[in-house]
Amino acid sequence: MTTASSVAEALQLLQRKPPHVLVCDIAMPGEDGYTLIRRIRAGEGDPALPAVAVTAFARREDATAPSMLASICTCRSRSTRPSW
Repeated sequence: MTTASSVAEALQLLQRKPPHVLVCDIAMPGEDGYTLIRRIRAGEGDPALPAVAVTAFARREDATAPSMLASICTCRSRSTRPSW
């Protein structure tokens, strides 16, 4: 696992050692996680890199921005049922 504290640092690390998957905090300092994923999809990294954006903070704009999310990632949903 490799960690970065900013979008700029993450992009540098992606160039040196591309990961198999990106787990990104939305609430990053400066530029946010949405920006990081958008920049990767635009060619500053592997556009096909699987990415997950998470946050511990809920902002109103995050809940009301489905078009923004659709523009930066392709989501596949799968319903599962507990086995108990």
